[in-house]
Amino acid sequence: MKKDTKQILVIFALILTLAIVCFTVVGCGDDPAETSGNIFTLPTASDPVQSETSQSSTETSATSHTDPIIPSGNYVNPLTGVPTAVNLSYTRPVAIVVDNYDAALTHQSGLGQADILYEGMVAPGITRFLAVIADYTNIAPICNVRSGRDYHIYSSFNHNAILVSHGGSVTRTPDGSLFVTLAEKLYGNYIAKNGLVYYGFLNTAQETRFYQLDNGITYGTIRFYSDADYSKLYGPANLAKVQASIRSGYTGRSDLKYDTVITASALRATLSGGYLTNVPGFSLGGNPSGSLKFVPYGSKAPMTDAATANDVFVQFSVPGYAPKTVEYLYSSVDGKYTRYQNGTAHVDAETGERLSFTNLITLSVPCNYYHGTTEDPDLVDVRVIGYGEGYYFTGGKAARITWSKISETAPLVLRDASGNELKLTPGKTCISYVNSSDASAVSFTTVTLY
Repeated sequence: MKKDTKQILVIFALILTLAIVCFTVVGCGDDPAETSGNIFTLPTASDPVQSETSQSSTETSATSHTDPIIPSGNYVNPLTGVPTAVNLSYTRPVAIVVDNYDAALTHQSGLGQADILYEGMVAPGITRFLAVIADYTNIAPICNVRSGRDYHIYSSFNHNAILVSHGGSVTRTPDGSLFVTLAEKLYGNYIAKNGLVYYGFLNTAQETRFYQLDNGITYGTIRFYSDADYSKLYGPANLAKVQASIRSGYTGRSDLKYDTVITASALRATLSGGYLTNVPGFSLGGNPSGSLKFVPYGSKAPMTDAATANDVFVQFSVPGYAPKTVEYLYSSVDGKYTRYQNGTAHVDAETGERLSFTNLITLSVPCNYYHGTTEDPDLVDVRVIGYGEGYYFTGGKAARITWSKISETAPLVLRDASGNELKLTPGKTCISYVNSSDASAVSFTTVTLY
C-alpha cells in the first residue's frame, strides 16, 4: 500500500512539474512581437526588403517609425552590406530613372526599395532620381519612370547596373554628347524587324511590355493622366491646349498621356525576353561593381572627430534660377535620415512610407545650364567624370571625403580625408550630385534628436 501511495505521489509530482513548464512557455509567448520574431535591430541596420507594412500618408509626426526587421541570410547585399537570403553576387542590379518634378509626386512610388538612390538636376530647380536595386525580382510598382541623361548612364556603370528609363534626352550636352549616341557607344545596338534601334538598356518607350500601345495595360505598367494632373503640370490656362495636342496625335510628347510604372512581372519578362536581350553582349549576370564599401554588418562606420550633423540641407542650384533645397533629419531611434522636400516629409504616394537612409553622400560636381528644345528649353548638364570633394553623413555625424571616376564605365571611388577607402555603415545610401560652384550647396546643423 505504501509502495502504491509513493508511486501515485511521484506521478502527481511529474504532472505538476509539466503543468508549470507549460504555463511558463505559454506565458512567455503572449507577446506578439516575440512570437513573430519582430524585435529591434541595431540603429544602423537597414532592411534590404521593403516592408509590406507602411506608415499612413496622413501621419505628420516625425517621431513615428515602423518597427524594424532584422535582416537575415547567408549572403550579403553588395549594394547595402546587409545580410540577405538571396545570392546577388553575380546578378546585375537595375537602375531606374524616376521623376521628381513636383507635379509627379502625386503618383511617385517605390523609391523606398532602392538600395542606392542617386539624385541630380535635369533642369534648374528640378531633380530626377536613379534608383539602384540589387534584387528586383519581386519589387512593388515603381512610378513615374522618365527619360535618362548622360550621367544616369555613367552612374549605372558604378554598379554594373542595367539602366531602365523612358528613352533619353534628345538634346546634345554642351560637350556635344547625345544620349542615344552614348548608349550606342557603351551598350551596342540591335536593329529589329520593325526598323527600330534598341540598345543594351531597358527603354520603356520601346519595349512592348511597357509601351502604351501594346502590352503595357496588360502588365499594369500604364496609368492615364487625368485632367487634374495635366492642369497641375501645365497650369489651368493651358489645359485645353494640352488636351487638343493629345487628341490631334501630337507625337512630340504623346508620352505625357501616361505614367510608366515598373512592375515586377513586366521587368522580369522584358529582361529575359525583350528587345534589349538581342543586343550583342547583353547579360543579366555580372558582378555588381563595388563602388560602395561597408564595414561588417552590426558595426558602424568610424566617424572619429566628425562634426555633429543631424539636420542636413542639400541644395541643387545653377546661377540665375531658384534652387531646389532638400532636408534630411536624423533620428537616433532608427539611425536613419528622413528626407524632406517642399517643407514636408517625402512619402510614397501609394504606401505613405517615408523615404529614409542610413548613409547620405554629397558629391560636388560641375553643373551647368544649357538651352534645350522648345518643349524642354532649360536643361542642366551634370558632369560626374573627374574628381572632387564631398561629404559623408551617418549616425548624426559629418565627414569630408573625396571622389573620383576616371572614365564613363569606371566605378566611383570614395575616400576619407586621410586618403583611405571610405567604408560605410551597412544600410541604404542616398548620393546627391550638387553644384561645385555653389559654396552653400551642403550645410548642416545640430538639432534636438528625436
